[in-house]
Amino acid sequence: MTDRPDSGDSSDRPPQRFATRIPGDGWEAFVAGIAEPVRVIRLSRIGIELETETSLEAGTRYPIRLTHAGKTTSTTFYVLRSPEHANGARKFRTAGLFVETLDRDDLPAMIPPSSR
Repeated sequence: MTDRPDSGDSSDRPPQRFATRIPGDGWEAFVAGIAEPVRVIRLSRIGIELETETSLEAGTRYPIRLTHAGKTTSTTFYVLRSPEHANGARKFRTAGLFVETLDRDDLPAMIPPSSR
């Protein structure tokens, strides 16, 4: 506990999550412009983290097709960042947000405001 008053500065607060992320095991992702499927690292109803062999341009929107448990969803996401990930081979960890919230039973519900 500190003696200083709350400045109201958002940098004083921990980052908030609005959707629970789950591991990408069992998910397939196909991104427009990339010939091979890409690996899903984590995803939620609002965003995704992918591992790609190609860097995707930050701020750009890409169509994506996601498949899991026999259900396919086609949507669009925009790239927040795509840094190179040092894991022996040249790979990129791309983080993005979907332009629409995904409505799928196999993804956790949004986090209610009262529990944030």
